[in-house]
Amino acid sequence: MKIKMTLLWILGPMILLLGCASTKTSKFNSMSVPMGMDKKEVLAKFGSPYKSGYYKDTNQVFREDWYYKENFYIHGWVDVINIIHFENGKVVSLEPLPEKQPYLIEANREVEVKTREKKP
Repeated sequence: MKIKMTLLWILGPMILLLGCASTKTSKFNSMSVPMGMDKKEVLAKFGSPYKSGYYKDTNQVFREDWYYKENFYIHGWVDVINIIHFENGKVVSLEPLPEKQPYLIEANREVEVKTREKKP
């Protein structure tokens, strides 16, 4: 009985701490967004982008960029912008852009922390 209680006291906190560890990974990667995937498939899989842009290049190729945002907690909240680049309606590349924005949790609300650059 004493051994069981000792194990419970040792393993209990370890299990709780491991349960709090974040292992979230991005849903945007080369496996989930392969080259050649069309816009309808991307839309069905990930939903509407939060913003998009388009243009024709000098060779008259229609290009479009869709922007998706993900939030991760890695020593503070970080926003990652994933840009899916299309050419003539097909995926040609995926570009993740880390957009670090530290946040503090204050009285059940998030507050953005703005830092000043030090002058030399």
